Order: sequence, then structure tokens, then C-alpha cells
Amino acid sequence: MLLSPFNDKISKKILFLSKPVIFSNLSRSMMGIVDMIMIGGLGSAYVAAAGMGSNLFWFAIAGGGFSLMSAVQTITARRLGQGAYSECSAVLYNGLLIGLVYSIITTSLCTYYVTEIVKLVLDDHLVIQQCISYAFYGFISVGFTVCTFILRGFFTGIEKTYMQFRVTLLANLLNIYLNAALIYGSNNIYNYFSSFDNIFIINLHYLWTWYEFPDMKIEGAGIGTLVASIYMFLHYSYYLFDKNIRIKFNSLKPNLNFKMIISQIKLAFPISIDELSGMMGFVIFFKLIGKLGTEELATCVIVFRILHTAFMPGVGIGQACQTLVSKFLGKQNIDSAVITIKDSIRHAIIIMGSIACIFIAFPELLLSLFTSDINIINKGNQVLVFCSWLLIIDAIGIILYFTLMGAGDTKVLPKLQIIKTWLVLIPLTYLFLFYFEWGVLGAWLALGCELIVITILCGARLKQGKWKKIQV
Repeated sequence: MLLSPFNDKISKKILFLSKPVIFSNLSRSMMGIVDMIMIGGLGSAYVAAAGMGSNLFWFAIAGGGFSLMSAVQTITARRLGQGAYSECSAVLYNGLLIGLVYSIITTSLCTYYVTEIVKLVLDDHLVIQQCISYAFYGFISVGFTVCTFILRGFFTGIEKTYMQFRVTLLANLLNIYLNAALIYGSNNIYNYFSSFDNIFIINLHYLWTWYEFPDMKIEGAGIGTLVASIYMFLHYSYYLFDKNIRIKFNSLKPNLNFKMIISQIKLAFPISIDELSGMMGFVIFFKLIGKLGTEELATCVIVFRILHTAFMPGVGIGQACQTLVSKFLGKQNIDSAVITIKDSIRHAIIIMGSIACIFIAFPELLLSLFTSDINIINKGNQVLVFCSWLLIIDAIGIILYFTLMGAGDTKVLPKLQIIKTWLVLIPLTYLFLFYFEWGVLGAWLALGCELIVITILCGARLKQGKWKKIQV
């Protein structure tokens, strides 16, 4: 039962693994937030463009980034539990090979057809033009981001998560610096910082005076994020040379293994379909909102960015749960796997419940970080307070979802995605927006219904017990 005491040993392990992952996820999410905050000074059309451009970027990597990371993490953790340390590097290198092929194909198609892709999801001409500029650089960074995810999956699978926060923090600082430089340029950077009405922040503009940075607006934000993505990949790769990792796991030994490639594809492909379907659903979700107007779209883009960041602690705990469940299954220790799931849920509820309280207490403050537009703040205020309860529901759903991946029970995920996205989210969003005319709040009510459904479905799947017997 969830009300039973925490298992000290397992609970400590969950927190030990999840803390760096949480901070890493938060820091990675901050890249998008920094883009939104800095672009916010350009106007609502630019905010909407950056938000949709970011969604298209995540759609591009959905088929290979998260899915391969999960596959690499699950198989690596399973081999760790079995004591087969030498096979862990084989998991990594064959995962990178798959990721490289995926990235070449995806980047080529997305950059060539970037204009057509953007026009499919946006109607406003100004927003379309700015989104193209932003999304193009996101598509170029697909390969680096996918390979970074795979490296993260490997390090999380072998329970070496200590470097993740360091990497993403430094990448964030680089992203912030380049964004400020390239969005506003050296000639306008003082005006940007002076808008904060703080003498310390105003004086920061001197950091950008050593070079004549061009004023590139939203295109500059895309370039800054691209450079930060390249840095993250290189920094993660550096840790493969760490003495302890290099010796124990043979991290520098490439090992082409077609059997391993097939195993990873079998695990990753259903997750890819799940992610692509979900991202496509969100693209349509925002397109429906966009029909209400640019301000409504900008409002929901900002709320989504805040909400997405708030989910990261739950995702971090979920990824720790995924690793431990897979490891315990490798040891054939079902009882410890079950305890891991229960303790992970409770940790997630505590942390995300605390974040929900912040949403309720300071909605206007959070929104004002992204925009000074009083109309957007007023519209987003009610939505953000409403979204606080979504965090509690998702705290449970996230853990159950990552448990299925840790157990290798990925074939069911696309089926669950079809139900929650195409039978719940999209129909209800259309109904609430255009039939009941509930405005942007109606869209988030539809999202809440989706989260309830997926949580129930994942719980029902785990209750069947099939996950305990799956081999990967």
C-alpha cells in the first residue's frame, strides 16, 4: 500500500539516482524557458512562434531521442542487474548507431521541408515566418540531441547520474549567454537588461561588449540553442573516458552487435510510435488553440512551458524508477521492484504536490517571467491555477509509465497513446473550445481528462502482472 512506510534502502537509492536527473531535466527544460523569456521581449507573435518551433523540434526527435534513451537505459540496467558489465558498452554503441541513422534521415527531411511543415500547424503569416527561422536550427540540432539522450540513457542505466546536472547547467549558461547576444545584439543588449529595472542586471550588458554581436531576434535564439546542444553532446561523451566507467564497462570499446540492435529496436519502436503519436496530438492541440487567436496561443504556449518544466521532477524520479525496476528484474527480485514503484510514486506526489502549491500561490509571478502583456497574464492566471491539480495526477501516471518501460513492456504503449490522445484529448479539446466555448481553460480541462485516462490505463496494465516476466 502507498500508505506503508518508505523502504529506507530503496528510497535512498531512488533519491540518489533521481536528484541529478531531476536537476538535469530541469536545466534542459530551462533552455526552452530561456528562449521564451528572452523572446518574450519581442512580442506575442514571437512567443507563439518559438513555442510552436520548440514543439516541432521535439516532434522531430520523438521517434529516436526519448525512445532510444529508454531502450538503452532499460537494457543497460538489466545487464547491470545480471552482472554482465561488458555488455553495457555494446548497448551504448549500437544505440548510437541507430540514433545516427535516424538523425541523418530526420534532419535531412525536416530542414528541406521546414517551410511546408510549419505551414501545416500555423495560420498567422507573421508567426509562420518567425517559426521557420527558429525551427530550422532546432532541426539541425536533432542529431546532437538524439545522441545526447542515448548517452544519458547509458549513464542512467549504469547508475552513474552524477554528471548530468553539471553538463546541463553549463549548457544552460552557454545558451543564456548566446541567446542574449544573438537575439538583441550588442547594440540593443543594454535596452533589454534595463527593462528589468535592477541595477545589477542592467550592468550585466558589459559581458556582451567585447564582440559586435548581430541583432538576429528569434533566429539568434535558435542558433544559441543549437550551440548549447552540441556542447551537451561533447561534454557527455567526455565522461566515457572516466577511469571507473572506462575500465568497468569498457565504455571506449565499439561493439557492433546486430542482435543487440534488434533488441533495442524492438523496445524503442513502440516507444517511438507512442512519442510520435503523442507529439502529433500536441501539434493538433496547439493548432486548435491557435484558431482562437495569437494571444490565446501565446498564453497556452507559456503555460505549457511552465507545466512541462514542473513535470521534470516527476520524470527524474520516473527515470530512476525505470533503472531500478529493470535492474531488480535482472536480479529476479520482484519484491524490490514493487517496492521501488510504490516509493517512487510517493516521492513524486510529495515533490509535485509542493510545486502545485507554488502554482496556486504565485501564478502571476510565473507568467510575468515570460511576458509583460497584461492580457496574456490575465488569461494564463486562471489556467495555471487550474493546472496545479494536473501535477498530482501526473505524478502517479509518470511513475507507472516509466515502470512499463523499465520492465520492457513497451508494446502496449502505442495502444494506450491512441486511447488517451486520439479518443480523449483531441475530441475533448475540439468539443470544449468550439462547442462549449470555454476558451483556453477548456483546452487544459481536456488535457486533465487525458492524464486521468492514461494513469488508469497504466495502472490496469501493471496490475495484470505481465511486466514481471518480460525478458530484454
